[in-house]
Amino acid sequence: MDSGYRKIGMVGGVAWASTLTYYRLICQWSQQRHQELGRAGTPDMPEFAIESVNIAESHGRRGVAGDEASWADFDAYFRAALLRLQASGADFALIASNTPHNRLEAIRRGVNLPIVSIFEEVAQACVNAGVTQLLILGTEPTLQGQALPEVLARYGITSCVPQDPADRRQLARLIAQLQAGEVSSAAQALGAMAERAFDAVAAPPYGQRAIGLACTELPLAFPAQLDCACFEHAGALYINTSLIHARAAFEQALRPGQALARRPATEADIPALLDLRRQTFHRYMAEAGMAIDADTDLMRVRFQMDKAQVLLLGGRIVGLLKMSRGEAEHPSRWHIYQLQISPHLQNRGFGGHLMRELMDQAKDAGAALSLGVLKNNPAQALYRRLGFVDTGENEHEFLLQWPAPVA
Repeated sequence: MDSGYRKIGMVGGVAWASTLTYYRLICQWSQQRHQELGRAGTPDMPEFAIESVNIAESHGRRGVAGDEASWADFDAYFRAALLRLQASGADFALIASNTPHNRLEAIRRGVNLPIVSIFEEVAQACVNAGVTQLLILGTEPTLQGQALPEVLARYGITSCVPQDPADRRQLARLIAQLQAGEVSSAAQALGAMAERAFDAVAAPPYGQRAIGLACTELPLAFPAQLDCACFEHAGALYINTSLIHARAAFEQALRPGQALARRPATEADIPALLDLRRQTFHRYMAEAGMAIDADTDLMRVRFQMDKAQVLLLGGRIVGLLKMSRGEAEHPSRWHIYQLQISPHLQNRGFGGHLMRELMDQAKDAGAALSLGVLKNNPAQALYRRLGFVDTGENEHEFLLQWPAPVA
């Protein structure tokens, strides 16, 4: 059978524990998706090609901050690993470590393989979590580098790093200890370090602060939260960059046009659905001058909740379908109240696959399918490609129907 996944190329070994984490998570999410879709038999899993480099060799090739030429050997080492993955037939690649991403633009020169950027994924995750200031904790190249702060700034997020030399030396020791499996008191030490670092900079005018665990070993300090992208510990919000990166790779691996699992929405889903609404609709609603306050969001999420289904991918809510399959007075009229798909999965064929499924069902039932789409929402292009036609409009929406009404 044809796999539902594209082949993943992974540069690992920096350090070996993070390579295991990435592989474990992606396989777990793939198996969970198999179960969500109610499929029998052996779970469909993505193929991997893994180039595990020597961490000591990569450390020995590190250059000096501000001296571009001194990083040439480091860049070449990782570039060679990516080229081997490219030759293996991988469809895309990721480097399972934060530190090399500080050099990603130089490393990827001459590589034709798409590469999933950990920094871009982390910035988007911060936006989704309402984070407007991120404390970066990681190796010295990450603390000195400008790559992550520059990406965060493009998303409107300020960043800072520990300035105290003693804290930075302690951070390097903690990373080495975690690499060796020594976890005791690491979380407490990181929390105290973060508190001192935040005390030294102005708080953001809005949003919240978070601590970015921008080294693949640092999440090991929190063994109970290893599978959490964002989590709270001792009153502080932490961002697990490795898990966010692995999740992005899993989603990238799924071939376009695949199905998302569905189940009825419950009250317990409301926090995730509010977050999804902010990600998918707020931009377009704000541009249209519509209300995007918390009360309005909650009201819209609860509207027609009995007709809502959440869309799932690997155990995570990634979308919402809210529709009526005919009312008593209009049994042949089906209406989609809301269709939301996480921005990470947009333009990947998921929406088109779902819409074609609904259109087939409506056709079999002899029903017409209608919906409203915000006038500035590019999703309207998909609906029109599928054959939906305009039947009217209101202040904010175009009203569409399939098939076209009979004259």
